[in-house]
Amino acid sequence: MLKVALLEEETVAKEIIFELGKIFQGTEWTFQYFSSISDFVKAECEVDFSILFIQGKYDVPRFLDTFLLKKSERIIVFTQDEKTSSYTSFERILYINKHQIKKEMQNIASSLYRVSRGEEEYLLSYNYVQVPIKYRDIFYIEKIDKQLIYHTQKGEFKERKNMKDAYMEFEPYDFLRIHSSYLVNMRYITKIDSDSVYLQKIALPFARNRKQEVRRKMESYIHKK
Repeated sequence: MLKVALLEEETVAKEIIFELGKIFQGTEWTFQYFSSISDFVKAECEVDFSILFIQGKYDVPRFLDTFLLKKSERIIVFTQDEKTSSYTSFERILYINKHQIKKEMQNIASSLYRVSRGEEEYLLSYNYVQVPIKYRDIFYIEKIDKQLIYHTQKGEFKERKNMKDAYMEFEPYDFLRIHSSYLVNMRYITKIDSDSVYLQKIALPFARNRKQEVRRKMESYIHKK
């Protein structure tokens, strides 16, 4: 379930929640409102919030280091008090004008929706047990013989399934077919060279006939971010 935290004035928080209801329609999500930073810090120890709406005064390096850099999938949305909305957003840090909530929320809707998609889970059949794994936690999927190996943040899992069916399942969640034996989560791709796709230090080969498609889809993914 997608969890959202709000640390703002109550009236502004209500407007944001109303707009989130439109964006996440049909998605399982919940929110928690905080009136003080200390209350949020306490809750943070027990709840993994994927999206945080917070007053712009907290847009300082110390705060970002604690509440963003250590949370690899979190998006922070700073609410600004200025009357203009000409702010520059960068990847997981977004800015909105608190005096134009409806318009500003529409501008960042695609980024928020992408987070909600990553929170969804895939039920993997592992040793006759259904194991729920978040799509965002899967680095890549490898085909060996008649099995698929899921390389995830929780370790490796095997499932008897063909790659064609896996591609149909995972492609909507930003997974890219780079080879007949590899399906990669684009959020973890750090580099592409003449014959390999890199996930940090892991190099995976891509088929030559997929080279243009790989680059095109990766560029499209980066543009959407």
